[in-house]
Amino acid sequence: MESTVIICVPHHAGWHHLQTLLLSLRALVPESPSYRTLIVDNDSQDGSREMLAGQFPEVDVLSLDANYGFAHALNLAAVQAHTEWIAFLNNDMRAHPRWLVDAMECAERNRVDCVASRILIWDGTRTQFAGGEINLLGKGFEWSEEDCDVEAERDLLFACGGAMLIRRDLFVDAGGFDREYELIYEDVDLGWRLNLYGHKVRYAPQSRVYHRQHASLAQVEYRRKAVFYERNSLATMYKNLGAGNWAVLMPALFRLAVHRTEALMCLPCDGYSHLCGVQAFFDHLPKWREKRRAVQARRRISDEEIFKRFFVNPMRLWGYTPKHTEVLRISPYERFRQEILSIADCGFRIED
Repeated sequence: MESTVIICVPHHAGWHHLQTLLLSLRALVPESPSYRTLIVDNDSQDGSREMLAGQFPEVDVLSLDANYGFAHALNLAAVQAHTEWIAFLNNDMRAHPRWLVDAMECAERNRVDCVASRILIWDGTRTQFAGGEINLLGKGFEWSEEDCDVEAERDLLFACGGAMLIRRDLFVDAGGFDREYELIYEDVDLGWRLNLYGHKVRYAPQSRVYHRQHASLAQVEYRRKAVFYERNSLATMYKNLGAGNWAVLMPALFRLAVHRTEALMCLPCDGYSHLCGVQAFFDHLPKWREKRRAVQARRRISDEEIFKRFFVNPMRLWGYTPKHTEVLRISPYERFRQEILSIADCGFRIED
């Protein structure tokens, strides 16, 4: 029988995580849609390919010659999938037996083309992702029990790329994940684009997966992550905002990146990397510019509608960890942030 879904899993080392995930996929309930699993191996050197062949012969493997990161690996997988639906799972997840069937039922019931799964921590005692939001700086937040009713279905700005289901033709037609992102916020950018193009992203609380929190991201050193957080949030805002709102917000984004760097220099981390992220944004500007033109040419939904539906707390303070957030809160950065964003917000939400 031809598969309905290809489950795409990006992988770079960490065999013990991947093995647990694949065992959970073997245990999916029989009424799940027909599926195959595709591991996109980012040049693992831990013997993963050999162990896959020996222990999971039913799994397909796309072997890459280098570590291309999360975004590009899944774009390559989507091109090879040739199924109606594709699903994405991080390799440090395990799936509930009804994960896939509940995601598909949500898509069919709501007639939507993209479904976000509920992500719980490994022991299932707390929800890590039940939706999310971004602030005026383009920084993302995941919703848990403190932020929303985790049992309620809702439309979202974006699905977490670690556990989502989407129509393959829509993913490819929308341009997939932005390859330049490598990792961090590539799912926020994709979801915003989908909404701008008139598609809906739906949260399915019954479609559950369990996550070893940041087991993959923890392998990336802080200074590299800081560059991605700064560069990719700027790119997301630049590509997806209408011209009027980008012009209003742009000075605040760059000025606050400088203040954020100053504030974080007191921590035992490389705070300067945040400023390097701004430079990295400008290094890629010709590519961002072309992508912005493509997004704006296809948009069907106004900034006004996006803000009204999804910018629920635009002034929310962001920090990489609770310690970072606290340092920013008690430093002069917070006063600068409030002043600058208050000025920007006066001109924000205008119609293009």
